[in-house]
Amino acid sequence: MIRKSVASIAVLVTFLSVGGPASAGSLVPEPVVTGKTDQFGPGAEGDTWVGWTQYVKPTFTAHIRMQDGADHRSFRRRDGSHSFFGGFDPTNDDVIFQDAKGANSNLYLYHVDTDDFGAPPAGINTDLWEWAPDISTAYILFGRNNFTNGSSPWRIVLYDRALQTFQVLDSVENRCGCIWPEAVTDRYAAWTKCEARCHVFVYDTLTDTRTRVPNPDKQQYAAALSEDGQVYFVRSGNSCDANPRILRYTIDTDETAFVFAYPNGTNLVSGLDLVDGADLNDDLYFDRAACNDERYRGNIYRIRDVFTTVPPPTISGEGSSSEGRSSGSGAWRGPERPGARPVR
Repeated sequence: MIRKSVASIAVLVTFLSVGGPASAGSLVPEPVVTGKTDQFGPGAEGDTWVGWTQYVKPTFTAHIRMQDGADHRSFRRRDGSHSFFGGFDPTNDDVIFQDAKGANSNLYLYHVDTDDFGAPPAGINTDLWEWAPDISTAYILFGRNNFTNGSSPWRIVLYDRALQTFQVLDSVENRCGCIWPEAVTDRYAAWTKCEARCHVFVYDTLTDTRTRVPNPDKQQYAAALSEDGQVYFVRSGNSCDANPRILRYTIDTDETAFVFAYPNGTNLVSGLDLVDGADLNDDLYFDRAACNDERYRGNIYRIRDVFTTVPPPTISGEGSSSEGRSSGSGAWRGPERPGARPVR
């Protein structure tokens, strides 16, 4: 499944363990994009391209790089704007991304072959705040936020590329501002919604049904999808360093499997991405940062053949709810997603 932001970067060739070793039984990821700057929100196209968003004060910039390092590009559509990587279009390797400046944010395409920009389908861009896109052959998933007043909606929108229709999958009020798009395939779309707790939801376009990933009263956020209904997500306790782990939920069997334990003192920054590697096995991309880093600077890693090498689907030892670095007052509710609001 192929999914789903101009400084130089240092690409390390050894695994970086931040804050202590991973839990026993964890898979060992390999570094993809690392260094002193902040890189997060990964996406990949097979074994050819990897994309991400990089923050170098005061600007967010979308990057793509060939996996072998032969071609590395950063791009923004206009001077002074922020660009956030979204995902690679599996039909032509175009990149969908968010372009934000001031109170305006819309979605655009970066044409890799011609090194120029294009518009998405009619109706996607409005006077509201479009953000966090992902793209598959059949669909485009994105958020549309309205900041007019407290009751104005933040919506998760699914665009059907064949029928040229829009469907609102879920929404919250602006005063909450607690919903964001995650991933889309040719059958499924996923998003995170944080109210009393953070939950991951998946919409099945074939059956027109919505599933909430089972949650044992923890924080669950971020999602990557396979075409056959595997949902990769992060579960943690109520602080940044409260035992965050990547798990896999299978929709058809209602089973949850352990995949990877974040090293002590680290957590997800922004997102996960699942792609078919050259061997046709799923490779999982994810970001992580140290919880004690006030700037919460991320790096990007990959677990190859993630489905074929994970342990059997058993879960034990749920994350603690101990105190730790939080995203503000109250309990940790998962990482904040850059691009959801105008940059201050």
